[in-house]
Amino acid sequence: MATEYIKGLWVKAPHENAPKYVVCKLSFKREEMIAFLQSKTDEWVNADIKSGDKGYYASVDNWKPSKDKASEVEKNQAELNNLGIDGIPF
Repeated sequence: MATEYIKGLWVKAPHENAPKYVVCKLSFKREEMIAFLQSKTDEWVNADIKSGDKGYYASVDNWKPSKDKASEVEKNQAELNNLGIDGIPF
């Protein structure tokens, strides 16, 4: 599967004086990002921040569970609901 880059999003290494907890820096080109998001039809757009030869970049995570796995999750949730358990108990 080809990498789908997120238009309007730039990922940069943290500034050399940034605290250690700063992992990366994100810059959004507003108009490009809005157009990119409007081109998507799903409710969520998931992304991975990756490190490559030329630095950091963001790509769309298009992974979707197989229909078998999705129906298994729904079945398990229905069984939990029948037992009076709504979601994860912790």
